[in-house]
Amino acid sequence: MLGLIPLLTACLTGWLLMRLLRPAAGAGKGWAGSLLELGLGVGFGIGLSSMLFFVLTVTGTATAATILLTDIALMAALAAIWFYLRERRRGAAVPVPAASLVQPAFRYDNWILAALLISAVVIVLDGMRNQAAADPHGMWDAWAIWNVRARFLAGPGETWRNAISPLLERTHPDYPLLLSGFVARCWKLAGSYDTVVPIATALAFFLATLAVLVAALALLRSASTGLLAGLTVMTGFTYLSQPMSQYSDVPLAYYYLAAVALASLSWKAEERRRPLLLVLAGYAAGCAAWTKNEGLLFAAVFGCCYAAADWWFSGFGKALRRSLWLGAGMLPGLILVAWLKLLAPVADPLVRAGKKGIAQGATQSWRRQFVWRAIARNAGEFGYTPATHPLVALAVLAAILRFSLPRALRPAAVCGAASVGLVFGGYVVVSLGAFTPFDRFFSQLFPLFLLVFFLALRPLEELLKPAAAALATAPDAPRKRSKKKRSSRA
Repeated sequence: MLGLIPLLTACLTGWLLMRLLRPAAGAGKGWAGSLLELGLGVGFGIGLSSMLFFVLTVTGTATAATILLTDIALMAALAAIWFYLRERRRGAAVPVPAASLVQPAFRYDNWILAALLISAVVIVLDGMRNQAAADPHGMWDAWAIWNVRARFLAGPGETWRNAISPLLERTHPDYPLLLSGFVARCWKLAGSYDTVVPIATALAFFLATLAVLVAALALLRSASTGLLAGLTVMTGFTYLSQPMSQYSDVPLAYYYLAAVALASLSWKAEERRRPLLLVLAGYAAGCAAWTKNEGLLFAAVFGCCYAAADWWFSGFGKALRRSLWLGAGMLPGLILVAWLKLLAPVADPLVRAGKKGIAQGATQSWRRQFVWRAIARNAGEFGYTPATHPLVALAVLAAILRFSLPRALRPAAVCGAASVGLVFGGYVVVSLGAFTPFDRFFSQLFPLFLLVFFLALRPLEELLKPAAAALATAPDAPRKRSKKKRSSRA
């Protein structure tokens, strides 16, 4: 259980960082801003801890003492800066700037949706607990790739080099190390290989993903929109089975979602707040690249889609300046990935297949049929049953609420939709050259797809406005009738 302490300190570090950046980011006070702050703090703190651990490991200074001192120094610095800025604002009697994003208020119907979401989360967590008890070491890739490399990284001396050894050729020694590095950091600091660490890390990413999705949509659209999106997550059976498998696909999905959500918030925020939001969005994309090879594809696609959408809606000059902020945020993750690729042998199946292998796979009809059948099969199996499939739920919501996209959110919807489509297209191309499981690809893109879908969906509050207005005027009619009756009696 000691391994949970490093996990908590990493999450606390990320939360302190988000608290420090709150005035500049413009999220403001309120339940949605606090929930977004908490969700981003979990994933960003884990990413930062993993990056620092890799640097300490490669430089030969990753001991339990140095890791603990690094954590304490970082948390103390962030807390000191936060308290200093808070006291400075109080002493100057300067009011905190108002949030550039409207904080949604809770209505009676939102309380019902929130109760349903909490109930669904409790049921899902109970199922995850049973799954973790049955497979505490996770499924195949967890103990063959991610956790075994974490054990090497947590070992003494030069043992970490075994994690990128050519002898692990069939288990991807060139895979990025965000998840393995963070688990290794917790193990090394705790002094034991406790299975609760990867389980708790997977659970933290799942809950953080849900928090970011609900909070971002609440800030961008409405409270009901965020809660409905959270309920729709509960219909994805394949996605919900991934966290306790201890794979890296849920952390990857988290960083996909966080990057596009922060970019979307930047389009709706004030101009002076956009640079920080874009740096954070770029940092999330860089963490995606540091999580898995697919994250490199996402970082490239997301950067291009953001630049193109901003160019189309805001002009070339603004798009260039803002894209530079986005790229600056990506740099830490991309630098570490490049460093790792120089140290590790080439084992990625796409790199091995090359252009020739992909072109050959695209020309072979049996490969194309295999890929399309895999897509159809995994898409059909994504829900619990055909009646409770996420696409069925989304179709019902679209029929009831209908689509209505405000002008301010059009760049965000274009950027998000283009990112989902192009990344999925890249997955198809990869599968033509090297067979890969599409159930994980769907899980990686599922939260981001829901963000884009609900951005374009009309909020439930707009649908209930006419009904609320009718209820408000309904009591007047009986009163008029009673007056007429009284006059006739007189």
